[in-house]
Amino acid sequence: MPRILRGLEPFLSFIESKAKIIPLSKEIAIDAGKLKFELRKISKNLSLADAIHFQSAKSTEAKFVIGDPDFKEVKEILFL
Repeated sequence: MPRILRGLEPFLSFIESKAKIIPLSKEIAIDAGKLKFELRKISKNLSLADAIHFQSAKSTEAKFVIGDPDFKEVKEILFL
């Protein structure tokens, strides 16, 4: 492991113990593009990265938790 990552290991281990990390599949990427189009009707600031994260959660039936105010009006999320 590169030296710079060694100090991050406790943090990475914590994240891995609390979150499910899934690969970005072609299906998720395509669905995220469609989702971005729909989300842009709610907020013009939502990015493709936002849509990928949201679609990844949806694909695993996980709850999408976010504090980004651009998502405040989006149903299906847990807004902090």
